[in-house]
Amino acid sequence: MKKMLVLCSCFLFGIVSVLSQETSTNTDLVVLEKDQTPSTLLPQVKIKNLNGSQIGAESLVNELGGPTIVSFWATWCKPCLLELNTLNKLYEQWQKELNVKIIAISYDDARTISKVGPMVKSKSWKFDIYTDENQELARVMGVNMIPHSFIYDASGKLIKQHNSFAPGDEETLYEELKALAGKK
Repeated sequence: MKKMLVLCSCFLFGIVSVLSQETSTNTDLVVLEKDQTPSTLLPQVKIKNLNGSQIGAESLVNELGGPTIVSFWATWCKPCLLELNTLNKLYEQWQKELNVKIIAISYDDARTISKVGPMVKSKSWKFDIYTDENQELARVMGVNMIPHSFIYDASGKLIKQHNSFAPGDEETLYEELKALAGKK
């Protein structure tokens, strides 16, 4: 009887795992409809800056008053590095033109977290970098795969989220940011 119970439990666990994997691999752009209630702030979860000081994610704001991009990435993720390198090249222009703020949150865990600081320094990224070593913020925000970016409007409302990155995606992002900033 115990063997049958264990076998049934394993079978159910397997089905749940497969179903959750199938739904978590969606890389399509998610657009919130006007009648949906978007999140107005990042969740109240502790993350760290590159100096190791803890801060509340909910305290991250765009002081410039424009759209905000929150991008989850990792040192070992090639598409993440491509995305952040591309955004870094455009960042100063986007700040001046659209008042955009980019916040990059590392998804690296205890095994690779020590690589974040040196990598950021070597890349000379100009945007704010934080770490989510235990992936608590990522879990709360539903990040299953990276890169995973969230786009917020000037009032802090979540507008869109997107998984993956390929060359040319920055052009689509630029057009979306222009629309959010009221520029044509």
